[in-house]
Amino acid sequence: MGKQATAYSPSSGEGKQAAAHASSCFAGLRVDTTKPTRIGLWLVKRWPFYYGYWILMVGTFAKFFSAPGQTPVMGSIMSFIREDLGITKGTVSVLYCIATFLSSVSLPLVGYCLDRFGLRVSGICDAVLLATTCLVLSNFVEGPLTLTGFLYMLRLFGQGTMQLIGTTLISKWWIKHRGKMQGISGMGLSLSQAGIFTILARMGGETIGWLHTYWVIGGIVVFGFLPVCTIFFLETPEAYGMKPDNERMSGSSSKETEDVIEGMTVWEALRTTSFWALFFAGFVWAFNAAAIFFHITTLLEEDLGKQQLSRGLTTFYIGKPSSLS
Repeated sequence: MGKQATAYSPSSGEGKQAAAHASSCFAGLRVDTTKPTRIGLWLVKRWPFYYGYWILMVGTFAKFFSAPGQTPVMGSIMSFIREDLGITKGTVSVLYCIATFLSSVSLPLVGYCLDRFGLRVSGICDAVLLATTCLVLSNFVEGPLTLTGFLYMLRLFGQGTMQLIGTTLISKWWIKHRGKMQGISGMGLSLSQAGIFTILARMGGETIGWLHTYWVIGGIVVFGFLPVCTIFFLETPEAYGMKPDNERMSGSSSKETEDVIEGMTVWEALRTTSFWALFFAGFVWAFNAAAIFFHITTLLEEDLGKQQLSRGLTTFYIGKPSSLS
């Protein structure tokens, strides 16, 4: 007779050792973002001016590619998906709301991954996942359940993660001028989510269908964003012998500001009034804007008719970025 099997108990000595071993293995899954990359050193050495300006462009480029998951783009093509699947407008609205809520509660985990693995690795993974969603998962959309999963992936890897990566990248290279740089970057975001991508998505839905349109978007992500992220994403200026805002390494003019802003932990930030003020301001804006842009196609169709719908959408989405800028 063999030995009788004993139940595994986490409270036992072996269980504690196994848990500690697993915890230590997980703790090892971290990318050291303080070490410069070889290509990064080459780029910084040969760049004629402060690399933070190029980071501004690259970060804006990342925000630009959040458009596939942004509400204006999805609203412009959702009518084709709805007609193809035979789903009512009310059902699609509920499914989109569910997908948006689930993606929003997933963002803290995304932020944890950004802190643990760095922006470059996270950006590469996000580009692959977003492209996979557009190229592969779109083929499995056949009903409400699979549509909800598809929308969740687009919202999470597009609107959520890609925009978070671009914002965080710029914030690491700019502190004193962070507001100005984020404002400049916001113009590129408006141009993509309510301009270029939206119009192209609508035109693609009318000509090649919504499925093939997402195939094209997935290809653009792979060949457009992935190489830029792999080559030009540099984690922090300190890793390359620089300081934020192009200050000298010996300078200390922004040290107090840096200590106050950058020195907060998560729990310290949650106890500030500023955090919750920004939280609710963002909630109100997103709550109203998402509803308007998601249904703008239907509203224009009822007002202008199907024949003039494309012209109305083009005029609306080109005019919005100009007015915001």
